[in-house]
Amino acid sequence: AIRAASPDALMVGDYVALPYNGGETTGEVVEVLTTGTALGNDGSVDATAQDPAALVEVYRETATPGVFEETDVIVARLSSALTRVEEPTMAEEANPISAPIVDAITNTMKSKLLALLGVEANARETFLANAIADLGVKPEAVSAALDAGQPGFLADHIKATIDTVKAEADRLRPEATLVADVRAALGVPDTADKAAILAAVEAKASAKAADILAQRGVPPSKTSGVPAGSKPGAHLTGLALALEANRLKHATRSNN
Repeated sequence: AIRAASPDALMVGDYVALPYNGGETTGEVVEVLTTGTALGNDGSVDATAQDPAALVEVYRETATPGVFEETDVIVARLSSALTRVEEPTMAEEANPISAPIVDAITNTMKSKLLALLGVEANARETFLANAIADLGVKPEAVSAALDAGQPGFLADHIKATIDTVKAEADRLRPEATLVADVRAALGVPDTADKAAILAAVEAKASAKAADILAQRGVPPSKTSGVPAGSKPGAHLTGLALALEANRLKHATRSNN
């Protein structure tokens, strides 16, 4: 419940409504003084035991009503001018993506963003290994094909998919809007987590795979039937028969 702040109850960490710039805003008490002068960004007040002074970090309301963000402004106010309020909703809480974005800016920007998109340093190897395991093919065989530059549907589409994702990730700057653009390009919600993003990448790879197979004369029945909502990678298993059919078709042509 909202209640008036009393001098003997005001504590560091309290959330308060305070007069600021001709209006009122919300802030957090960062220091309480019962004697001396409290100096803030916009002036000073003299503290007494009867009316302690508080240094308050000013919160700024965002474009979303009722949602605040921190500032670097500290003001001095007497307790009598403050009203204790319930804990406000902060921007990080309202939008979970903002916390990792801020962290990426202040720490290792590129690696954090790539991790957010599921594109880690070993993403190529991990994706390749998972896809090959789903198809029951030995990793060494496809790795050798990739290294040797040999043509092969499986090697080609996995390599192209990972290269595309990495290229998109490399273009990122540490703004949430660009991460949102990547999500939009993948057709996933703004709240999509790493697993959802990876699933979307795999789904696009699967759709591309089916299209290529269709162009090579493999019937759609061979590339369909994967249950909706299958776990990431499951649709790749659904392509196993199509890949085998394609291989046998080309082998037959070679023998003729």
